[in-house]
Amino acid sequence: MNTNSLKPLKSDVDAKTAALESVPESERWDPVAGSVGQKVPTTPNVDEDEEGRSNQQRLIEKGIADAEHDQINKASKDSAT
Repeated sequence: MNTNSLKPLKSDVDAKTAALESVPESERWDPVAGSVGQKVPTTPNVDEDEEGRSNQQRLIEKGIADAEHDQINKASKDSAT
C-alpha cells in the first residue's frame, strides 16, 4: 500500500491554513452560524451536597448546631437547680 497517497499535499495544507487565518478570530469557531448555544447545567462536585456544601462545611455546621444544643441543655439544667 502506498502511504504517500494518504498524506495531504503541502499546497493543500497551506491553502487551508491561509483560508482559516483569513477569517477574523471572533468568527473562527461557530459550528452553526447564528447559534447562540445553550448553558450546560452545573453538576455538584462529588464532595458537595445539593446545596453546594462540602463535607467539611457540613461537619462544621453540625458541630455548631450540636454545640448550641449542648449550651441550651446546660443552661436549662443550670436554671433548674
